[in-house]
Amino acid sequence: MLIAHIERAARDVLAFLKVADAPFHITGCWVNVLDPGGTHAMHSHPNNYLSGVYYLRSQAGADTINFHDPRPQTTVIRPPVTELTAYNTDQVVLPVSEGTLLVFPAWLPHSVSANTSAHARVSVSFNIMFSDYDTTMSPPLWGN
Repeated sequence: MLIAHIERAARDVLAFLKVADAPFHITGCWVNVLDPGGTHAMHSHPNNYLSGVYYLRSQAGADTINFHDPRPQTTVIRPPVTELTAYNTDQVVLPVSEGTLLVFPAWLPHSVSANTSAHARVSVSFNIMFSDYDTTMSPPLWGN
C-alpha cells in the first residue's frame, strides 16, 4: 500500500513538473530509525530524478527536515541579519508529522537535525528514476 502511495505521489510530481508521461521505477527504498540524539548529515541522492520520505513516527523534537541551498556561492558573503527569512537563509526547515509524504529533486541537499525527543523517529525513504533512461531519454537535445 505504501509503494502505491509513493508511486501515485511521484506521478503527481511529474505531472506538476510537466514531465512527459514516462515510465519510472523505485530504485531504492529503506527504513530510517533515528534514535534520540541521532542526525542525518547533509547529502543528496545522485543517479536518481526524485527522492522522498514518508514519516511513520515523528514527534516534537524529531519533526523537521532541512533542505539546503545547493549554490555554494551563496556562502561567500554572509552579512549579519536581524531575522532569518526565506530570502536570507541557506536552508529551509520544513516541519513534518506522522503520515507526511515529501517528494523532492534527488539533487537537492538535505539533512536532519539531532533528534531531541525521547523516542525514535521512523521514516521510509526512497528514490525514483526513469525506466530505461539510458536508451529512451538520454540522447543529446541538440540536432545533428
